Amino acid sequence: MFLSSCLDHTAGLHVGGATSINGTLSGKALGDWFYGRGGDIILRDTCDASSGDLPCNPTCDGLTPGPSPGPSPSPSPSPPSSQCGVELIKDCPKWKYPTLQKCAQCAKINEAGLSKAGCTEAAVKALCMARK
Repeated sequence: MFLSSCLDHTAGLHVGGATSINGTLSGKALGDWFYGRGGDIILRDTCDASSGDLPCNPTCDGLTPGPSPGPSPSPSPSPPSSQCGVELIKDCPKWKYPTLQKCAQCAKINEAGLSKAGCTEAAVKALCMARK
């Protein structure tokens, strides 16, 4: 099961898509399921008030986050580009950089390539935070 919290049903779920859950791209999850690698695989986004409710996956194409809960909502950041997510996963795979801090450190080292892929500091932070 690969259940991402996206506005568009199946957005980014094509084999080359950049939608990921816990660092696993949708295409890899599909391949693992199709070829029976890894047994039963369940990947799903969990959204609640702490993550801004639905939708909450920053790697979705066209994600426009809703307003933040609390007395003074802040403006929503632009969603990361698809290429940004792909580049971060390539340069800083979740298995090697699983925490926000480690992901951010890796992103800093790979800043030039991530910037070339259209990443902003806010987009990288959102993608790294999605790893928890």
